[in-house]
Amino acid sequence: MVRGLSRQAMMGARSWSVGQLPTIFTGSRSCTRSKCSENMTSPDLMSGVRPQGTLAYEQGVQAVAERSQRHERPITRISCDASLIGDSVFNRSGPTAGLAAQSWTATDLAKGLLDVQGWKVLRNETGEQVGIVDEIIHIGPSGSDEIFESVLKLVQVSPPEAKPRYLSNEADDSDDVEGLEFLVPLVEDIVKGVDINLKCLFITPPAGLLELARIPEILKRLKPQLLDFCQHQNAGILSCLDSVEAQQSTRFSEDAKQLVAWSRSIQPHNRDVFMPTRRQLLSAGRQDLVEEIMAAGGFLSVAQALGLRSRRRPVGFWEDLRNLDAEIEWFVSGCWVIQQSPETGEDIYYNHATSQYSSKEPSPGNVSDPVPVSEDEFDVGTAVMPRQQQVLEAGRYDLHHAILLHGGYKLVAQELGRQPVTRDTTTKLVSKLRSFMEENSLSRFPSFDELRAFARYDLVYSLRKHGGINSVAQMMEIRPKRYGKGQWYSLDCAAAALRSYICDKLISTRGLSGSSMDRFDLEDMVWNDAAEARTLEIPTQASVLKDGRSDLRYLLQKFGRKHLAEYLDINYVDSRRRRGKKLDARAPKHFVPF
Repeated sequence: MVRGLSRQAMMGARSWSVGQLPTIFTGSRSCTRSKCSENMTSPDLMSGVRPQGTLAYEQGVQAVAERSQRHERPITRISCDASLIGDSVFNRSGPTAGLAAQSWTATDLAKGLLDVQGWKVLRNETGEQVGIVDEIIHIGPSGSDEIFESVLKLVQVSPPEAKPRYLSNEADDSDDVEGLEFLVPLVEDIVKGVDINLKCLFITPPAGLLELARIPEILKRLKPQLLDFCQHQNAGILSCLDSVEAQQSTRFSEDAKQLVAWSRSIQPHNRDVFMPTRRQLLSAGRQDLVEEIMAAGGFLSVAQALGLRSRRRPVGFWEDLRNLDAEIEWFVSGCWVIQQSPETGEDIYYNHATSQYSSKEPSPGNVSDPVPVSEDEFDVGTAVMPRQQQVLEAGRYDLHHAILLHGGYKLVAQELGRQPVTRDTTTKLVSKLRSFMEENSLSRFPSFDELRAFARYDLVYSLRKHGGINSVAQMMEIRPKRYGKGQWYSLDCAAAALRSYICDKLISTRGLSGSSMDRFDLEDMVWNDAAEARTLEIPTQASVLKDGRSDLRYLLQKFGRKHLAEYLDINYVDSRRRRGKKLDARAPKHFVPF
């Protein structure tokens, strides 16, 4: 091994003998440090390992001369590239002397001029083995021979006697190879030397390159611990909230205040996906988690890799409108809360940002990369822009300032194609109701049961806010399907409601629909046909209750079935049982009346 040749000696084409070499290193090439050990062992030049400590140039040349005298192998012509000056150049004589005399570079390895599969890869500074070359990966566009970059794939074999996959002849051994896989760029700044005889590559990896291979193992170990910490943190947040509400005058620590603000800004079903901060981990005594997170690349990198939300954003994150659009979508998807229906007791999901209701549990937003809704062509008109008050009440001051950075809420809504959230006015409610009635071919005002059957809970709650079905139906000049108890002030109104109920039963029995004619004409047709056939009959209280019409039951009780039948000129059948028949039915068979 020859070290420390000058640029003129390395670039020249002359050949020197062993005796002439010491004359080259006279003068300024002497040892410049005084820390050289007197008992330093001579370098093992046959194995190609550098000596330990600071090596003087006279000592290195003397060792070369002694080795040449022992083995009588004169050093032949040295031809080296300028990029390899100052590095190790290996030279051997023998069967591979022709190959060894060449200067192999990373470019030659990338071109495939030398097969290095299975070669050892050592650190150029310490000689420590990094791994074994598994393959060379060429990166380039698909369907083209152009190569952008070549990468060495190294396998750290553990235990040492194990073999890499390509050296194993048995099929079962391919799954038993344990160790890390490294990806090293095949460039001259990293691959410093090639030894043909020892089949070794010498690399000088930049700081942190080899540590990247250990990150997946660290993340796999970190994920369950972080999720478990988040669950315990949620329980602490709830207890902290209770204590704050019970003792508002007590002064709490900054950690407690941050937990309270954090919990109020995050919905309960999304809390477990947030990345804990360094301060939270240290206050909980989890210094070990902090060290592993820093070894895996930091809090932001770990949060992105594990799909956890982080309150910190990288530099320039808010300057991109796509990131802002995705954060707005994440905020909107996190505004769902659970409410209970007063009629049925079922759980209803309500969104504070969009004022929407849903009977099914909405899917949570994508944690790692939320997709902006405003860029989906099928969601045109559904992407909304939250109000400033909603964003500030949730504690999202980062999102608020980012929106102001791009010109404010109105301008950002126009740039992203998002509709501003407005109050549910009467005009908007009437428009929604008419669209619903046209889609479902309804001529009368829909009932609450029909709206719930179509999962239109937004219309149900909007109708309640505006006074109920009768008030909105009267405003729209549409006859409701049923009336309240206050509407039965006259016999005419009661008879009209009962007539409508009988017509609906006849239409459903005959399988007719109002698509071919108007609803009122259809009712007149079936009523006249049934009246001519004398099949019209006043319904009973049990039958209207079976259909869920408790309002008609009140109507029958108030005016009487017989009176209403005479008014509508239809058949009346007394459904009451005779007392004598009940006594006879209850009497035993052996009883003989006198």
